[in-house]
Amino acid sequence: MKHFLLSIATISLLFSCGETGGKSTSSSQNGKNGTTNAVLSSTITPVFNKTTEVFELRGTHARLIRTENGTRLHIPTSAFIGKESGVAIRGDVELTFEEYHTQGEILASGIPMKYTTPEDETVDFESAGMFNIRAFQDGAELELAEGKEIQVELATDAEGMYEFYAFNEVSSNWDLKVENCVPIPNPYIAKQKAELKKLEDETPPVPKRLIKYKAGDPLFDIKRYGASDEVMDALNGVFWKFTGDSTQIDPSKDNITFNNNFDFVELKLVDSSNVREYDMVFQTKFQQVTVRAAPIFQGKLLTRENDRMARIINQIEYALKSKAQIEKEMAQEKVLMRTMNIDGMGIYNYDRQMKDPGAIAFSAEFTFDGKTMDQAVAIYLLPKEKRCVIKYTPLTFDAFMINPKETNRILAVFEDNTVYALSSQEIKKLNLGRKKPGEKVVFDLKKHGELIENSEEVDDLIATL
Repeated sequence: MKHFLLSIATISLLFSCGETGGKSTSSSQNGKNGTTNAVLSSTITPVFNKTTEVFELRGTHARLIRTENGTRLHIPTSAFIGKESGVAIRGDVELTFEEYHTQGEILASGIPMKYTTPEDETVDFESAGMFNIRAFQDGAELELAEGKEIQVELATDAEGMYEFYAFNEVSSNWDLKVENCVPIPNPYIAKQKAELKKLEDETPPVPKRLIKYKAGDPLFDIKRYGASDEVMDALNGVFWKFTGDSTQIDPSKDNITFNNNFDFVELKLVDSSNVREYDMVFQTKFQQVTVRAAPIFQGKLLTRENDRMARIINQIEYALKSKAQIEKEMAQEKVLMRTMNIDGMGIYNYDRQMKDPGAIAFSAEFTFDGKTMDQAVAIYLLPKEKRCVIKYTPLTFDAFMINPKETNRILAVFEDNTVYALSSQEIKKLNLGRKKPGEKVVFDLKKHGELIENSEEVDDLIATL
């Protein structure tokens, strides 16, 4: 058996033509989405269903919760007490959270979007995002303990300055909490991009399939002498099978060429191959030889290599799952956030008082497919240019106001959830800009043929108007 010396340190190749022997061998919790509504208030009745996110909080430790919309909730340690008993809560807690951003979500919630100011003036709200947060244990409602606050980082795409209000369930009005609230850029987007970059940098390539040894395959062996080399050390004791073409020399068949001292230059994985094979480059002072070969693992070496490959594959699978989760979250993120600490459970809203000097007051009459109705009905004016839902009832039809220069849509919802609608194009045909303030205007709404059940379907309908 011939040998030759190679390497940055020196290596020898031992040639063999026979068998080798051996055997082949929450701090955040995950939310559960439902279709039932969370507790709102004894004075509020939802118009349609709205998906409620439910988070199971195990124990009393602090945790960070992320909602499907990208909002973050920072829950402190030992945060809750019984709402009725005032006793500190131990054990698991169910936290419910609803967000309202779209006109469909706001309309479906039934939450009043009018505000009576300290000067006793009633104004409409334009919202930059609203939420309802509650906590329960064994069905009993909880409250925040004294001195505890939840930091809410509300994801939003609404720019500009808004005030922060809390809904007062006793007065059925809003309490101003903080003035002049401005959004901040979402800091989590940069973190997610950095996490993706780190995953890409640290994820190893998928291991290529090993070539299996067949009885009678000519093999050669590499042995080194001298200083250690990380690449070659990992392959020490492994036999090799020549996989090159006729332009290369097979070390297992040509003893003359390799009966020389060589320096090891490079061991390069062949990217174009679907199996694990390498280009092995050796050189002397006068010549350079390239050999394409595949490692053949047997016995304990095969077991060790299979274990190593399994670890790599597990690492890749974990990285892929992490990457998919981060990319999903990034798709849900909003570019802005509005951050506030709350000291109680309930309904909160980022709002500003909507005062539209371009709106004209009319004495409105509403008909439905040309007919009047004696059923109770709520009329919702939905300006496309504003983040608001303006509600009217038969008692306030004579004070109906609309800006003719805006793109407006109108929805009517009866007690039996029958829905009628009037599109922006039909409203434009009324030429409201040419009418006088206070003039009687008839808005004839058309019946929507399908039953509306939830806020998403309301938004889908609004998008068609």
